[in-house]
Amino acid sequence: MKYHRLSLLIPLVLVIVSLTNSLLIYYQEDMANRKLIEKRARKELGLQMDMLQNILYNKLTAGEEQQALLSLSLSAMYPGVQTVLLADENNKIVMSSRYGWKGDLATEYTGYNLASSSIAISKGARYLAFNSSNTNLLQGYFPLIIKYEKGGLQKRMGVLYVEYDITGDLNDARDATLMQASIFGLINLLASLFIAVILHLLVTRRTKILANISAKLAAGDYTVRANLKGADELSELGAAYDAMAASIEESHRELRIAAVAFNAQESIMVTDSKANIVRVNKSFEATTGYSSADVIGMNPRILSSGRHDQRFYATMWNALIEQGKWAGEVWDKRKDGSVYPKWLTITAVYNRDQISNYVAVFVDISERKKAEEEIRNLAFFDPLTMLPNRRLLMDRLHLALVQSQRSRHYGAVLFLDLDHFKILNDTKGHAFGDLMLIEVAQRITRCIRGADSVARFGGDEFVILLEGLSAEQSEAVQQASQVAEKIRECLSETYVLNDYEHESSPSIGVSLFLGEEVGIDELLKRTDVAMYQAKEAGRNTVRFFELSMQATLEARALMENALRHALANNELSIHFQLQTNRNHSLLGAEVLLRWNSSVLGMLAPSEFIPLAEQTKLILPIGYWVLESACKQIKKWEQDPIAKALTLSVNVSPVQFHQPNFVAQVKSILHSTGANPVRLELELTENLVLENVELAIEKMATLREIGVRFSMDDFGTGYSSLQYIKRLPINMLKIDQSFVRDILTDPGDAVMVQTISELAKNFGFDVIAEGVEESAQIASLIARGCESFQGYLFSRPIPIDEFENLLGCWDERSRSATSAEVVV
Repeated sequence: MKYHRLSLLIPLVLVIVSLTNSLLIYYQEDMANRKLIEKRARKELGLQMDMLQNILYNKLTAGEEQQALLSLSLSAMYPGVQTVLLADENNKIVMSSRYGWKGDLATEYTGYNLASSSIAISKGARYLAFNSSNTNLLQGYFPLIIKYEKGGLQKRMGVLYVEYDITGDLNDARDATLMQASIFGLINLLASLFIAVILHLLVTRRTKILANISAKLAAGDYTVRANLKGADELSELGAAYDAMAASIEESHRELRIAAVAFNAQESIMVTDSKANIVRVNKSFEATTGYSSADVIGMNPRILSSGRHDQRFYATMWNALIEQGKWAGEVWDKRKDGSVYPKWLTITAVYNRDQISNYVAVFVDISERKKAEEEIRNLAFFDPLTMLPNRRLLMDRLHLALVQSQRSRHYGAVLFLDLDHFKILNDTKGHAFGDLMLIEVAQRITRCIRGADSVARFGGDEFVILLEGLSAEQSEAVQQASQVAEKIRECLSETYVLNDYEHESSPSIGVSLFLGEEVGIDELLKRTDVAMYQAKEAGRNTVRFFELSMQATLEARALMENALRHALANNELSIHFQLQTNRNHSLLGAEVLLRWNSSVLGMLAPSEFIPLAEQTKLILPIGYWVLESACKQIKKWEQDPIAKALTLSVNVSPVQFHQPNFVAQVKSILHSTGANPVRLELELTENLVLENVELAIEKMATLREIGVRFSMDDFGTGYSSLQYIKRLPINMLKIDQSFVRDILTDPGDAVMVQTISELAKNFGFDVIAEGVEESAQIASLIARGCESFQGYLFSRPIPIDEFENLLGCWDERSRSATSAEVVV
């Protein structure tokens, strides 16, 4: 019976596999169906409730409560919907599909969750989720304005709540899946039984014959034969058994050689004097994939990889004939076709001064070569993108300059930096940043020729080396420009990083070289300068280096050095520009920074503020400005005129995005004793929109202690009302570009009116900047803006002049007529 165990085991295994497959298919389909049903339920319920939201909003705000109740009841008849109700801000039921619930708490009859309801109301966004205790129950919370009060200025919020049960859909899907799995299992079971029968006839029965032969051979009966007929593997095995009996006697004669060879750990191959293989060991078979039967009688050239020429082998054989041995590195090929390196030692065996055999001993050195390659990659390649690193690029650049010197053909170096890459790292994490860098490396590689080089210089900086351009400078410029534009366009396409779509672009600087006229360091410096010119030009562009850029670079270095000592040398000062309204009341002032350098003279903020932000010198400077403004607020507390003024301080994005920004503002207010209510921080749209949630969090924290916020240059960026309405700001500042031409450009006039109405609807104050003409006042007032700032009232002036202006403001404002405004 022991010979029939396999014939029983194989069917059993096949049956188990069939049943297991059926179960796996069932569970996999069940999970997939559940996900599909959940997704469909979310979508259908979301659409249904969106429609109901609109209907209820229209009916309730129009006072048609009965019509609203009818629409809500009809929605409750939707298949799968268990409960539909409308609760107010106190979670009491206003109306529901069951009339008896009205006035009761929504939590008494349903799975209504107070926290989810509060989130929906506070964020103004719907919330859909499956109940944690009943995973088949989908709960939806939809914010809804129930009623407008006090002339529409206030609104009463509520929540449209719905429960949707997917149990029926799940049961139907499971029944269908069970039927499919059962059919599949039955088919597999029948196939398994058929295979089992075939295996029994072709394998188990013949294996029993071979087992009997093996026993007789072990007992020393070498006359036994299998006599299996056929061309299958077992027939070949039977023939091998037959041949084995005939070769046993010969095997005994070679026992000594076999014992030595097969006990070695190294791969061993023995040939005769004519280099025909006569013996190999197990290590040889494991390393090469060839069995001894494959290679006995064959020439070792069957192992040849083709990487070595005839001269290599001729040198090897000359050494063997003359010296009797040879050792070296050889690339050979395994049976599966893979090529591998090995260290080979061949020794000649002599019998009466004649070579009778050759013994080749070798070891696979693939791992050693791999380690050497890894060390090389670490030294010369970037481990993330697998591009050449700075060290390897410098070597290639040196060779390129030498080659250009010989050929007198131009080359080019492109310095590439990704725009706003830090935002991706900060918002999605460095894992997404790494994925993008890998994608960027692949895109650049596809854009250049095989003879060109691209290297990752560090961070999000890449350098491309173009060689063999035209000998004519104009043509070389054109060629380099085409490559740079191709790369720019390719890198500006949308990136899909783990299903997250990200938009980016590069800033590219280009510098040509011809021979060794310019050193490597100077060439990279020029390219870097050109790249920064591309950034200053608005990013996502290409700029070539020009000699004038060098002068700009030197001037920038001089300004940076002077700016580093500006605070210590007391060269910075703050000026104040008055803010007033149509009644000539004193509202406050904007604090503006001025720099009178001992080296460069008086500089406009537009000249040094961008540099301060790039070098992060804006951090200590901004701290000083904010502290100085707060000290002035504290000082004015005893001044009967100035104590009611609000000082507005511009905040740089670099300052605002510092993790300790809120703590710094609080610390300054505490140390100076300034009233937070008199401090207003000016932010820009782009600053806020870089990370809206974080901006709202910081602004809300400071607003809790009384600090005001205004949005500067509103309307000049990519205004998003979705976010603006959520920002805890007090004032919108109309940019002077709209005010300047308000009398001549209808578009600017419409923009001013739009911003004013927007501010009014959101409950914000509004002020116009850059007012320089009396005629502009009437136009601004007519369009809803009644607060002003500009040269018409006061230039930015030092504190002593500003306080003098405050002292005579009442007298000057009283003397102003309705057609004249104080200058």
